[in-house]
Amino acid sequence: MVTTEDTPARSLVALRASKWMITGFLISFTGSMFAESALPALIAVGVLPVIWLTLFRTAGMVLDMSTPLAMRFLARFSPGRLLQACELIDITLCLLALALIAALDVPLPAVILTYLLISTVLPLIVDVAEELYISQVSMASEDAAVRYNSTIAASTAVLGFVVAQPLGAFIAEQSAVLLLIANAVLSGVALTARTVSHRLLPTAPVPQTEEDAGSGSGSGGKGRTLR
Repeated sequence: MVTTEDTPARSLVALRASKWMITGFLISFTGSMFAESALPALIAVGVLPVIWLTLFRTAGMVLDMSTPLAMRFLARFSPGRLLQACELIDITLCLLALALIAALDVPLPAVILTYLLISTVLPLIVDVAEELYISQVSMASEDAAVRYNSTIAASTAVLGFVVAQPLGAFIAEQSAVLLLIANAVLSGVALTARTVSHRLLPTAPVPQTEEDAGSGSGSGGKGRTLR
């Protein structure tokens, strides 16, 4: 577990761990935006009605409102382990979706919709886990925590709307299957980065009071654009 001992050596470890976690976050964020580009693409070509976009946005808003409850529940788990688990789940969902398309010849729109519906909850878990993670990092190094937050805040908008979203839309026009493959690969890389971070600076469950849970506000998570 992260201790409150703020020595130079501990601060250096925290800084290295947070850099790996930032890398995992940004890679995972990119992969998620790739995957979500499939829905607007399917709507654009007339395969799905526009109502689906509204439904996903509404689901995202409902999940956002449940953040305090999620914070109270997820605080009982290690945030580092939670982030690793989210990447593993995303990889598994992508591989299952690809298997359904390739082996069972399930219609692509149905597979994409199912994948997006199941994975809708992942951004909430990641948002909360990132918040809990940086809280523990700050106990080891305030500087690492500040750098973590500032880097995430500065990078997500540029990466999401300037790079990932346009590139994801382009790939979606070619093949939605490629988006699933890209997301699975990027989630695998993100999992590696998050694992390295957790080994450098292991995190542990931290009991949350009602005040702490109510003050939680996600850092962006996997950056679901439909939310």
